[in-house]
Amino acid sequence: RPLFHGSTEMEQLNRIFKLCGTPTTLPTSLQSVPTKQYPRQVKKTFEKYGIHECDLLDKMLLLDPQKRITATEILEHPYFTTSPLPLLPEQ
Repeated sequence: RPLFHGSTEMEQLNRIFKLCGTPTTLPTSLQSVPTKQYPRQVKKTFEKYGIHECDLLDKMLLLDPQKRITATEILEHPYFTTSPLPLLPEQ
């Protein structure tokens, strides 16, 4: 099931902003789009899945690409070295 399933572009943006928080600055192409100000809810929404899972998802869903976790940092995240360990592809 998609995390941000929307049937229109506005609905899609609204779902992203509800979870990730409304950005303080928008690209020129979105500046005319009316948006409500939402606080960031990623950790609160996914805290039941565990501290490492929630932290990794929170870092992956940062809207600012300069602050978002890189692929290398993802692979070094404690999620991948904390029990229960992920299965190998053949498992």
